[in-house]
Parts: sequence; structure tokens; C-alpha cells
Amino acid sequence: ITRFQSRVPPDRRRGPPFGCSTPLIQTMQFTPQQLAGAQRYGSNTRIGNWLEDCKLKETKIAEFCEAKDSGRLTMANRNAKMMACSQEVALTSGTTIKFGNTIALAHGPSGGMLANDCWEEMVLGQEEYLVSVGSSSVPVARNTFTVEPVAARLKEAIAYEDGEELSYGQPFHLKCNDALGKGDLYLASAQHTPHRGSRITNHQAVFMSSVCDNNAVWIIHHVSDMGIKTGATRLLSLGEAVPSNAPVVMLHRATGQSLYCDDSVSESTEFGLEYEVCANSSKAPNKCESLVAEAKGTMTASTNVRAELAANQWMVAMALVRRPYRV
Repeated sequence: ITRFQSRVPPDRRRGPPFGCSTPLIQTMQFTPQQLAGAQRYGSNTRIGNWLEDCKLKETKIAEFCEAKDSGRLTMANRNAKMMACSQEVALTSGTTIKFGNTIALAHGPSGGMLANDCWEEMVLGQEEYLVSVGSSSVPVARNTFTVEPVAARLKEAIAYEDGEELSYGQPFHLKCNDALGKGDLYLASAQHTPHRGSRITNHQAVFMSSVCDNNAVWIIHHVSDMGIKTGATRLLSLGEAVPSNAPVVMLHRATGQSLYCDDSVSESTEFGLEYEVCANSSKAPNKCESLVAEAKGTMTASTNVRAELAANQWMVAMALVRRPYRV
């Protein structure tokens, strides 16, 4: 091996170690490439860990370009989701609700509309998607629904006329808007269990589900004025057409719980701060004129109903009918 003597000034050279008479010579070994007459390493040369870092960076860039071309980027998926959810949808115009209409459910105390996020599962793997009340009052794809009739096996024992208009007490489904491109997802709820409930208040959960069974059946009830004789008013209104833009109560038929939203309970979503939606019947503590009516026999157990509070009251929003102006 070729050796060379370092050029150290004589005054700085160390003397021989103790017990050694031969002076110490500082040496340096050449690499095999230098011995073979090759050029020295340039600035672009990578060896060892430097080569691994360079290859890893090139691999990441190649995977990113491939995912971008195929549309599998997380940001691209989120942008596509936001565009699908925020596209404006026209509500059906009319004074009564009919099957096939596009409607929105407005909540008075919170000032928002019932909305869904058909991309976010409430529990991973159960295919039950988030439902909340958004602050936006503009009808878009995520806060509009389609009214659909129930199948023959899910109908009530009471026979309702199979017409176009939805009546009080008549079961129906609420399907998500087709503009979302997520298929047929229905507004549903299920019995509360220790392992199944809403995410914050732990009430009965409300979600969007692809299973169209008894858990996806809802009923609209009448809201009486001033909360007086609620049960009698509700009983006598069965079979009447449900008007639009009027306060109603959305009742889940399978569990008997009403659709509920508390404007003091909020949760963070990808669309901002929204209010939690669950199934919980919040009723007034008093029963108006119950004792006198029961003594007279004019009020029975089927008509003795307490009025729901404002948190359970919704309004089926539809476009106003434009009438021609007459001079």
C-alpha cells in the first residue's frame, strides 16, 4: 500500500512515543478507486446511507405521481367530497309534501338544517354514517333528502291511502340526495345499548344506513298550538296531508323516540362546527287539563300526550310556490 508522509512543520511534529526510538510518521490510505486511477467523488455521488436516502426520495415522488394520476390522493378525495357535498340543489315547490319530493329539515332553535356526511363512519366498519345539523341554510346536496314510501312489509296496520301526498302518521323513508353519488342511504336509528349511542350525549344514535329496514322508518306528527290537547290534536290529524314549512315532530317508529337536536351540544366535523343529532323525546313536564279530561272520560291514554319541546320540533322546508302577479 502506498503511503505518504504528512507535511507537518518540524516544530509541531511529535516525538517518538515513550520507549520508541523511531520517529512517528502520520500516514493516510488511498481508496481502491484512487489506486486504480479513477476520478475522485463528485458532489452528486451517493454511497451507503446517502444512496438509500436518495432512492427513498425518488420512490416517494414516483408513488405520489402515480397516486395523483389515478386520483387516489387523500387531498384529491377530500376535494371531490367537498365539491359533491356543497353543490346547490333546488327544493321541490309546493304546499304539501309528496313522495319523491326533495326537501330539507330545518331546526328552529339552532337555525340550521339536518345534514349528513356519507363518507365519515360513526363506528369504523359498521357502515353507519354521520348525521348532524349544519349551520348553513342554503339547500345543498348534503342537507337535502328525498321522501320515499315504505315497502308493503313495513306499512302500518292502519290503512293509508296510497296517494302522492304524505299524511300525518304515515310511515316513510328519507333517502340522501342522489347528487352525492353514494348510492341509496337512508336516515335511520337503532335502539340504544351500552355499546351503541350518540358520540357526545350517549343518547340513541341517528345515522345514514344502506339497510332499508324498520330502523329507517319515520313518522311525522302534528304539533299542537300552545301545547294544549296535544294528543287529541295529533289523533284527529291522522290522515291529513302534511303541510310544508310548518313545525312538525319526526318520530322514529321502531323505538318511539323523536328526532332531537340540542344547540348547546356541538361537534367538530370536516364542514366546521355542527350540532349533534340523536333520537330523544324531550317533553314538557306538565300535562295540561289532564285530570279534568280523564275524569269526564273525554281523554284516554292514547290521547293524553305531553307536548314536545322546541328541540324536537322541525320544519319540512320546501320552495315557495310562485304565483303569477295579477294587476
